[in-house]
Amino acid sequence: MSYENIVPALSEGSLLCILWIAAGLWNGAFLFSAVDGHYDVNSNDPEHEGKGGPASAALLGLSTFITTANLRILVALGTSVVEHRKVGITNGEELIPLEIAFGLILMSVWRMTHSKYSTRL
Repeated sequence: MSYENIVPALSEGSLLCILWIAAGLWNGAFLFSAVDGHYDVNSNDPEHEGKGGPASAALLGLSTFITTANLRILVALGTSVVEHRKVGITNGEELIPLEIAFGLILMSVWRMTHSKYSTRL
């Protein structure tokens, strides 16, 4: 634990937030229909029967997080090429495995919980 790690951690967190917003916009995670995973739970369409609700919302969260992780890896690869260095040797890039491990669980669980307890019109 050192105060020297605060700036890289904040920088890495800010980058991850920007990528998370970009992935959420791409997957439609901020739309009202994302509460049910973009399925209408009240639909009588037999093709979509049994879909929607917390499970579909969790899968949408998982998909959004996978897109975020892929974008983060692409940014790491891009910066390593530009800086002519190996990937993962800077302070911020050392946090990528932790971001992926914790984010994978947190995003899916949060989406599922949000879908379960959110009000529907």
